[in-house]
Amino acid sequence: MKEFLKSMFSVDERRVSTLIICLLISIVFMMVIYIKNGDITNNLKDIIITLIFCVAGINGVDIFKDIINRSNNNEKKYEA
Repeated sequence: MKEFLKSMFSVDERRVSTLIICLLISIVFMMVIYIKNGDITNNLKDIIITLIFCVAGINGVDIFKDIINRSNNNEKKYEA
C-alpha cells in the first residue's frame, strides 16, 4: 500500500505540496457536492482537470530532466 501511494504521488512534494493538497481538497469537495446535489459544476471540473494536468506536467518535466541528466553523465564518463 505504501509503495502504491509513493508511485501515485511521485511529484517532489517539497516543491508542489500546495498543488497536491489543492487537488485532494478539490476532489473531496467534488465528491461532497456530487453526493449532495447529484451533479458537479463545470467550473469545478475545469479546476480539477487543470490541477491534474499541472501534476502530470511536473512529472513529465521531471522525467525529461532525469533523461537529460543521465545522458550528460554518460557523456562525461566517455570523456574521462
